[in-house]
Amino acid sequence: MAQQQGLAAFDPNRLKAQLDDWVKKQHPAVEVAVTALGSGAQGAFIGYLLGSFSGLDPSQNPNGASNPQVNAQLQALQKGGPWGQAKNLAVFTGVNAGLQLAIKKARGGKEDVWGS
Repeated sequence: MAQQQGLAAFDPNRLKAQLDDWVKKQHPAVEVAVTALGSGAQGAFIGYLLGSFSGLDPSQNPNGASNPQVNAQLQALQKGGPWGQAKNLAVFTGVNAGLQLAIKKARGGKEDVWGS
């Protein structure tokens, strides 16, 4: 019964709000790092999921079977497997989110210097 109360008391929205409040009180570099790590974790999850799907047989794709270039590209994507794709997507999404936030901070909170 105590286990159920502990799970029922867990509120992910409250936890995210507390994390956001803590991050806003920190140095901007900490905010950029936390954002990059969070986005990297999301990218790793999505990359692993997509990598798992890419394990399907490319010869089952009628377009890939008739075009050897497409078949070769699919095989090149599959070489790393799910973990390889997870690492790649984690790096891409983490770096992208971190740089976007760093540039926004450097511009004084504006995302677009000319349009804002």
